[in-house]
Amino acid sequence: MQPRKPEAEAHLQTNFCCDRKVIVDITPEQFGDLLDIHQLDRERYVEVERNQQIVLKLLEETRYDGLLLTLPENIAWFTGGGQVHFQHASGTSETALFINKTGRVILAVDSIAPLLFDREIKALGFQLKERLWTEGLEELADEICRGRAVISDSGFGRTRNFSNRIDPIRQQPSAYITQKYQATQQKLTELIQGIATSILPGQTEIEVASKISAELIAHQFQPQRLQVYSDEHHYQYPHWDYDHTPIQSRCAVHVVASQAGLHYAATETIDFEQADSSILQSREQAQVILKQATELCKAGYSLTELWQEILKTYAELVLPDEWRTAEFAMQLGYRNPEQILIPNLEGELQPNTFWFLQIRIGSTLTGKSIHVSE
Repeated sequence: MQPRKPEAEAHLQTNFCCDRKVIVDITPEQFGDLLDIHQLDRERYVEVERNQQIVLKLLEETRYDGLLLTLPENIAWFTGGGQVHFQHASGTSETALFINKTGRVILAVDSIAPLLFDREIKALGFQLKERLWTEGLEELADEICRGRAVISDSGFGRTRNFSNRIDPIRQQPSAYITQKYQATQQKLTELIQGIATSILPGQTEIEVASKISAELIAHQFQPQRLQVYSDEHHYQYPHWDYDHTPIQSRCAVHVVASQAGLHYAATETIDFEQADSSILQSREQAQVILKQATELCKAGYSLTELWQEILKTYAELVLPDEWRTAEFAMQLGYRNPEQILIPNLEGELQPNTFWFLQIRIGSTLTGKSIHVSE
């Protein structure tokens, strides 16, 4: 099948852009100048070029010919935010990305290719190879890997699974992604704060969840997890969603949402009546834990020591068992979550990564996004 040729990109064809007819031979820098002329995202193009060099370095170190990415989080990472909008319930990939020293190629079925090239990876220097949606990608992936030594993020087809090398690369954001994450996290936090102030007594958890979902979508977020707690109800269920329980005295909400492949979180509580002394005490204790954890979250700090120090703070507050309720610290990124803080977790906090801390004490729920600084 002949690859698709979007009219919007006809004037941007290059020798590395795709396996279409080559019109002009230009350097990546000249291609970037064209992006400026046509008001396309030069910073994102530079990000993709950076990721290409990272992959080429990995291939050189491992002496493999190419890398095949099939997981949505890795495709989003490499493309600087391109999202895979469809995947079979069976887990069969309908989109993949092949990278080697000669370029980068999107493999997709024909029902997905137009959206990818028109909206998700426009003018980012990708080639396109596609198959009919009735055929799937297995044969195409096998074809592009044939005669080559290829690694992948999933062990797809005849590739060798190198997810243990790819995951750490994905979890190391560039300055461009770090800045983007901070700005978007702030937008989500402010959005959830605004929604919380609009909640009215008498509304049900489901009504609040519906409002949150609608507002997230209106602001180009994709809801990934919504939790609504009415008064003192349902806190015994850390992974509660929502039901028809009416809200009377207070409401706590927790949201995980994604935008351009990256995941963000926010937690907010609103009171309709004066909180009693036990709740106020729990909130003060939660803030102490958040403050201590924030101070510890510096690049290079041991994850095992972070776990131990947070538990020590719980114990000092005479809350020795509250941490057992559920996970309380997780790293967010292109995968949700990238990792969860657990006992004896190997490694260190990496610079410019983002963690979300969620503290539960009785019927108190509070959270904070933390940027791991140098």
